[in-house]
Amino acid sequence: MYKTPALKEKKKHHVVKFGPLLQRTSRGIVHHMVVFACYGQLADAFHGMGYPCYTDQEPAELASCQHAVATWGIGGGDFYFPDNVGFPIGGDGDPTFFRLETHYNNPTLREDIVDNSGITFWYTGTPREMEAGILGVGYEVSRMLIVPPKVDAYLITGVCHPRCTEQAVPEHGIHVFANMLHTHLLGRKVRVRQFRNGTELDTLGRDEHFDFNYQQVRLAAAESTIHQGDTLLVECEYDSSERENVTFGGIDTKNEMCMAWLYYYPKSEFASCGSAIHPIKSVRALKAIDIDK
Repeated sequence: MYKTPALKEKKKHHVVKFGPLLQRTSRGIVHHMVVFACYGQLADAFHGMGYPCYTDQEPAELASCQHAVATWGIGGGDFYFPDNVGFPIGGDGDPTFFRLETHYNNPTLREDIVDNSGITFWYTGTPREMEAGILGVGYEVSRMLIVPPKVDAYLITGVCHPRCTEQAVPEHGIHVFANMLHTHLLGRKVRVRQFRNGTELDTLGRDEHFDFNYQQVRLAAAESTIHQGDTLLVECEYDSSERENVTFGGIDTKNEMCMAWLYYYPKSEFASCGSAIHPIKSVRALKAIDIDK
């Protein structure tokens, strides 16, 4: 947890660039990082605090830290916002704290590394025309994401339903200008597809040769607009031909994910949208067992 620093001028600034600050001894172990903005008043005591992610050790006061503002994956470098876009800090209603979530890949369980990696922000005192937000879409991080072994092309799809975009997207839409696609070791292809009134539009992101060791935020060749009622599909294709056992979804590198972060403007409250299989309903649908007995 990091308190937003006091800026020399007490006014709105814009972050225009961010990039990884990797500790030399941690290279190859830091898997990916996400910075979340926290809004509202938090006690100064939270500054410098750390805790395990996705556990009951997370303080309840940090429920406001749900809006991603920067993402980095292994192999990625610096990212520059377009000339007309920035992320706001320092003004009224802007983030008061930032939460850095760091995922590690430490299969040999080394205990001799104390990591101090992070993400650096560059900012300007001259705000740009538009303010950026990030929308996380895909399949929710869950053990119900299941990839069977010995399959060279297995497809998983996460859905952002039109009922969600109908409620969450602003009236005039949001404009996607960059994306970061994310799976783990089995991922080979990732696509973010967009549908409107039953018609497929251009993809919001596509990598037909996904490389786990090169996960970069990429500027789109052309901006795309998401409107109310649009459907978004995140498709991830996996190659498990060398795995002997089932691979489940999860935060460990040996598990799998199917996600995309879409960078857009104007900034809104729309922060995440995805889907997952409901385990009880799935069992009922398959009629595998009678869970009521």
